[in-house]
Amino acid sequence: MSAGLFLGIRAAFPPEDADRVLAAISSALAAENLPPYEEPWDPDVAETKYNELRAQARTKLDVLGPPVQPLARIIVRSRGTTGAGPFRDFTLTTERIFVPGDWMQRIEAPGTPGRALWSTGSLVAAVKSAGLTLGLPMVSGEVPAEMLPKIDKGKKLSKNDPVSPDEDEHNFTMLAHYRPTWLALAEFSRVAHANQIAFVLAAG
Repeated sequence: MSAGLFLGIRAAFPPEDADRVLAAISSALAAENLPPYEEPWDPDVAETKYNELRAQARTKLDVLGPPVQPLARIIVRSRGTTGAGPFRDFTLTTERIFVPGDWMQRIEAPGTPGRALWSTGSLVAAVKSAGLTLGLPMVSGEVPAEMLPKIDKGKKLSKNDPVSPDEDEHNFTMLAHYRPTWLALAEFSRVAHANQIAFVLAAG
């Protein structure tokens, strides 16, 4: 299943669906005594905000496809279910909602796609850890900015990059599929967390 990448609930869903999803999010957060999450009701404002923030995400991907689930399984095998964080839910479905915050637990949220919530902070932490599994160099917990365009284009980071160009059993490669997918998740979660807005993966 493919999922579009959105910054904001109202950018991801039609108005009537957005209202329903926001109500379900509010109920789930309140049940856990977590701060509420709200968005302006005006769809035009939401679209303008999305376009402004989308420009900050250093990735060409706006849709994630089938590589998400095998990538998630790679991360879970490497990091374990606790260390993998939200990636363990990606093994089941690509439809996910992340709301601003730093809490690390999964919250049940009936009425939302995926029926659960994670915080944007939990995904930011998980993708940093996942980068090591994918053979990406880290400096102070971040992949150097000058390497991001190469990841986005599916290129080796250097002539000494040991990544294999071979396809796996799913017909995906680290260069063309898994690393760019990782980058999209990393960039959208970074922008969402910094701007205190929900990051949504919604089925098309």
